[in-house]
Amino acid sequence: MSTSGEPSSSGPLQRGKACINCRKRKMKCDGARPICGPCLRGRRQEDCEYGDGQGRTRTEILEENIALLETRIKELEHPGEASASVTLHDPHATYRQTHPSSSASLGPGNLRLSRSPPALPMVNPSLMGGRDSGLSPTSGYSSGMHAGGRDPRTSPSFPSSSSPSLRGSSHHGRGRGAPPSGHHHASWWETQEPPSDVSRLLMSLFLPHASQFGWCLSTPRFLQSASSQVSTDRPLPALLSVIYLMGIHFSNSADLMAREPVFLSRAQHHLSVALSGDHPQKEMHTIQAEVILAYYFFRSGRFLEGRYHSTSAVSMAFACHLNKIRSEDGDDEHIGEGRGIGGILVTLPPSRNQIEEGERINAFWQTFVLDRVWSAVLGSPAFISNDETLMTEIDTPWPLEREGYEQGVLSPTRPRSSRTLTNFLTDTVSDNTIEGFSIMAVAVKSAVLFEQATQLAAKFKSTQNMSELNEIRTRLRNLDRLTDRFTPVLLPMSEDLVAPEVVRCVLLGHAFAQAAIIQLHSVFVRDDQNSRRKSLAAANSVVETLRKTNLDSIHFTNPIIGVCLLSN
Repeated sequence: MSTSGEPSSSGPLQRGKACINCRKRKMKCDGARPICGPCLRGRRQEDCEYGDGQGRTRTEILEENIALLETRIKELEHPGEASASVTLHDPHATYRQTHPSSSASLGPGNLRLSRSPPALPMVNPSLMGGRDSGLSPTSGYSSGMHAGGRDPRTSPSFPSSSSPSLRGSSHHGRGRGAPPSGHHHASWWETQEPPSDVSRLLMSLFLPHASQFGWCLSTPRFLQSASSQVSTDRPLPALLSVIYLMGIHFSNSADLMAREPVFLSRAQHHLSVALSGDHPQKEMHTIQAEVILAYYFFRSGRFLEGRYHSTSAVSMAFACHLNKIRSEDGDDEHIGEGRGIGGILVTLPPSRNQIEEGERINAFWQTFVLDRVWSAVLGSPAFISNDETLMTEIDTPWPLEREGYEQGVLSPTRPRSSRTLTNFLTDTVSDNTIEGFSIMAVAVKSAVLFEQATQLAAKFKSTQNMSELNEIRTRLRNLDRLTDRFTPVLLPMSEDLVAPEVVRCVLLGHAFAQAAIIQLHSVFVRDDQNSRRKSLAAANSVVETLRKTNLDSIHFTNPIIGVCLLSN
């Protein structure tokens, strides 16, 4: 990628000539233009930029856009005080004056917002191993805070609202700089839809981290529909409201965060009527909105409300036959027949293409993990039973990343699936399918092991019946053997994993799997030397994984990871 006369990796690079991304990540840069070798190999082309005075960098443009949007929000909130001309300020001017050497290190992936983390959740005591962790509600890992030993107020970076992936026409014909039509004196948050620049900002605050909060839709398809001016082509209002709520939740803007209750109320209202309309995507968008809102409540420590919305997502998923996609029984052929929920007939039509089918497969497994894992953590029964007699057995194939569906991995000629979860837990067949070893599938399987180990350990500690104790002991040993065969499948954490979604998913898989080992051995650890050895090795494995993790790329992660890490 380098041109003639530019630096190469054969000789030492002059001081100050490395790209901003390599400086931030403390990597050796070869100085190649327009994209250096390390960024190219790490698939971080969009982050490779040089701050050597050759025009404004994307970071500087981003900072100006942020300042402009904040000014726009204040203008909308206080129309009487807004002046015709707006003077922008450099939000990092003071820092640059006091730290001149670090001005070039503020790359797009290093610009962050701040937010104090929520308190630690009240969880199943067995997850804490009966020990005093010594952690205060704001130290270490909390229910919803990011990974890493950084300032607990650190929040995510986000792309510029003018980036191609978020660029779109102003909604409902509004101009970018004009107040909402018909509401010249109304506050922006009181309108049915925020101004286009605000909505793009809120989406850009959430979507980079959406995969850790149950996101199952194709992001490019979603953004394309969100930019449409045709109401039937746009996402379901309930889904948009939940995304706006999460964007506000992740922000550090006092003006935005003050409107969080308004957007929460709006999201709940839209969800209550979501199925009564005729939106073409109402079923899938309702499931997606329910899952994200459940994570919002779990992250905020409001577990009863979180369970309510996770249960709603489960009900929708089974009403739409998402547990029988590509089933050997052929149940997905009757997916359009529909089932009733609250007196409303839910009819999900057959998928139109493999990307849409992939969204449904991922929606089921995101709902599954949400229900099963949080049930185990809170010590309550799961709603997804995987019971053939109740017609809830899971035949849906394991999930893939979006690229897998786009590449046609699940072609119509692939064999249909059957007893997906049962086969994994009993290890009656070898899972040699491509989807069975995807990064997402491995994370889901790790979650299954964690849930099973947590539930069995809790039963073992609470029962006094000897016959039942022996049965649970046998199941724990079988699960231990399954875990021993599974852990080598985990993708090791390395510097080559630089895509944030991949890093988060791999870290989550390791946290689930190692926490599962500790949970299932927690009932034997006092008396069995082998259990103590395995528990210690699992804890050390998590520490080693964290040591190798590029924590700068994580920011926000699945709220459950804090509980998993506290069990180590």
